[in-house]
Amino acid sequence: MSGLIFLLIYSALCVLISLIVYFFCSYVKVYYTHNDGTREFVGVLWKSARKYTLYNDFPPLARKIGYVDQQGVINIEKENSQHNYVSTPCGTFNNQGEILDINGNIIAKSLSNDKRISSVVDIKNKTLEIAYVASGYKKVPDMMLRAAAFGALWSEIKNEEKEAKSDVRIGLRDLALPSTVIFLLFYVPFGFLAKIFSWLTNIGDGVSYVCWMMLAYFMVNLILYLVKSHFTMRNRPLTFFTGLINRNVGVQVWNVLIIIISAIGVFTSTFIADFTIIPVFASVLIGFLGNIGSFNGQWNVVEPVSSWGRNWSRSAYAHDGQTSSTKTGIIDVEYDWSPILKLMGVKQVNPEKDKVSISILESDLDNLKTSRVRQLNPFRSSVNGVDFDTLKTNANEILKGCDDATVSYEKSALEQIIQSALKLCAKYSLADFQLYDLILHFCQSESIIKYVTDDQSDKIGKISEYFRYPLETLYDREGDCDCKSVLAYKIFELLNANPRIAIVKAGKDVPYNHAAVVLRKKSQAMVQIPSTYQTYDDARQYIFCEVTGEGYKPGNIPSIVDVKSIDLI
Repeated sequence: MSGLIFLLIYSALCVLISLIVYFFCSYVKVYYTHNDGTREFVGVLWKSARKYTLYNDFPPLARKIGYVDQQGVINIEKENSQHNYVSTPCGTFNNQGEILDINGNIIAKSLSNDKRISSVVDIKNKTLEIAYVASGYKKVPDMMLRAAAFGALWSEIKNEEKEAKSDVRIGLRDLALPSTVIFLLFYVPFGFLAKIFSWLTNIGDGVSYVCWMMLAYFMVNLILYLVKSHFTMRNRPLTFFTGLINRNVGVQVWNVLIIIISAIGVFTSTFIADFTIIPVFASVLIGFLGNIGSFNGQWNVVEPVSSWGRNWSRSAYAHDGQTSSTKTGIIDVEYDWSPILKLMGVKQVNPEKDKVSISILESDLDNLKTSRVRQLNPFRSSVNGVDFDTLKTNANEILKGCDDATVSYEKSALEQIIQSALKLCAKYSLADFQLYDLILHFCQSESIIKYVTDDQSDKIGKISEYFRYPLETLYDREGDCDCKSVLAYKIFELLNANPRIAIVKAGKDVPYNHAAVVLRKKSQAMVQIPSTYQTYDDARQYIFCEVTGEGYKPGNIPSIVDVKSIDLI
């Protein structure tokens, strides 16, 4: 009788909460419409403090899957190749109810935004519904329009995912170690139940206890498998949990060591110690045996770019989008990311929009004899070259930059490059660490900075040895290995990646004739440097970054480089 009363009270509370949400809360349900006319629930658009957030169900227990930013851009979380969810700009909308994709093309139109239900139709075939939205009792036109945009752009994502990668591979063996963790967390209540509901009493309480406990372990494993493989193929928390354990713990030596210790523990517990701890060692043994075969590669916890991008602060001098026509003496130098993105395997790049423009005070660089930056350069007098010690001294002066207390054009230009790379990471669902690839390819690219030796460069007066300031390299759009290295150094420095300039020998029986950049893997970088980058100095965790030949990633060293000759500035 008490159980029935509890169910009635619980049902009444659920109904009451549902009525309160329906009548008093501002929300819109978003549906994606399949080609056969069936509707698939996407999520709930929720409005709070002028913020529009899309959840996969009613908050607070639901997960955020999208939001509308202050510029009215629709951002939807998409899974990238590293199986991380990244907030990606997908399109926008206008007051006429039209929904536009990221390239500004009108793809759909929302109908009846002033009502509680509305269809979203294809712009070409206005009888074809591609999304459907329905609000609660409080009809809010602005929410209906934004919800319609989410629904229409969701259909675009669905079309893209037809050729998308599969979910993280999860099988019973992959779930062995996560099952062990959960089993050990609930070991005490499992043990309590095992002692109450004992079975196989004819062969002893100890055997009965162990059998019950191992049955509980395998039930945990089965439940996790059902949740992952049957209830949902994109269970984000479980995917992250299994990935975190199976890959970060998946170091062969540690696996083998723990397996040996667990096997000894099972043996010792069986014949010497108390039987109640046998399931502890047995579950750990099974978990790590499963783990050792579930994944053979390295894995990194990679945060979406938006996690640090929101905190990226640029100087007050950063390029603000004004053109040279509105700023006296300022010129805008534009660079195209498209070749770099294609090199990284990004398809369907937009050459018109995938660009970065930096602002430069032309009087700083336009004259070799009188301009401020040119006169600051200590290499300007090295027409006949410099000795090695002087080269190092002058190079250290260059690494300080050409800005002073009142001028920050160089820093703002480098910040603008980082900001542009950040946007590309978000736009094309790249992982955080791929920011290093973008920046390195930027410095390598011949289409951005043409490789020209110092003695062949008219822009610096054909000086025998000349390290350019980054602002000089960006303005001249040319430079040799040391100029490109200084540019990469200063960008990596802004990311706190602890860079160093490396002077090396490229070739056999040659003097020091090449420059590159070195990063330290264990630095406190704003973007974590992944463990997959190969080091040339394992003790100090140094990563070599080639800045001239195109296509080299951090850690890739050209065969011609003599690693033993690396001398750091």
